[in-house]
Amino acid sequence: MVVLTEALARKLFGVADAVGKTVRLQDINYRVTDINYRVIGVTTNWAPKPLFYADASVSFYSDADQFFLPLSVAVDNELSISGNVSGWGTSNGNNMRDPDTTWLQFWVQLDTPAQVKVYQQFLFNYSAEQKALGRFQRPPTDAKLYSLMGWLRHENLVPDDVRLQFWLAIGFLGVAMLNIVALLLAKFLRRSGEISVRRAMGARKRDIFVQFGIESALIGVAGGLLGLSIAQVGLWSIRQRPDGYAHLAHMDLPMLIGTVVLAIVASVLAGLLPAWRACRVPPAIQLKTL
Repeated sequence: MVVLTEALARKLFGVADAVGKTVRLQDINYRVTDINYRVIGVTTNWAPKPLFYADASVSFYSDADQFFLPLSVAVDNELSISGNVSGWGTSNGNNMRDPDTTWLQFWVQLDTPAQVKVYQQFLFNYSAEQKALGRFQRPPTDAKLYSLMGWLRHENLVPDDVRLQFWLAIGFLGVAMLNIVALLLAKFLRRSGEISVRRAMGARKRDIFVQFGIESALIGVAGGLLGLSIAQVGLWSIRQRPDGYAHLAHMDLPMLIGTVVLAIVASVLAGLLPAWRACRVPPAIQLKTL
């Protein structure tokens, strides 16, 4: 049995339903086996980056898997192993059924801290038992249980320079918002005479506040569009780097929309204080000086 991704299913069978069809797959040594696999399902395309479940010997930023087999099928048909194979016995370690060979890693879903604690104890007890039998050489305390984010940190799959760039971007956003507050405050208060005339003609404080809020939002739209242009240039420069994750530096539609929304929200928040100060300008004092 095999489960195909939607992209592979469309490539093999077009728009026809792939479930129930038969396929032959090529193994990692580019050898087409004589085994027929019956398609029992088609998944939507799933391409996490980095490939957290991949073996450390392959690129975590490589193309996503196109099909999935049950573990029993892989073992029964003695399919080739791609990745790290380690052993502690005297055998050559090339057989899936070799009891002295480690070639498999797997993930479990643990929903509560209690389940995590129980499973961690299970790993410790299993490791201690195998060491007592003379099978494991490492101490039981080496049995580790990682969360997804913990595993990413352990394998350094989120490089330190990426984290640094993230915090620099957050810091730059804070500095930019402070600058916007100062500039808008000076801009709005310079228009005290205009505000006073409008107030004298019947405009309410709320009307002044809404007007300046809309102006702040328009500034955010212009800044967001300009920022997108600059960001695209920066992402292009990142893609020229030799790092494995460099080709991932691009914006998708949610990120594009989120960037503009963030720019608008940031400018509106920065304009709240200047707009509030402007709508509280005493019109009588300003009118006397006109």
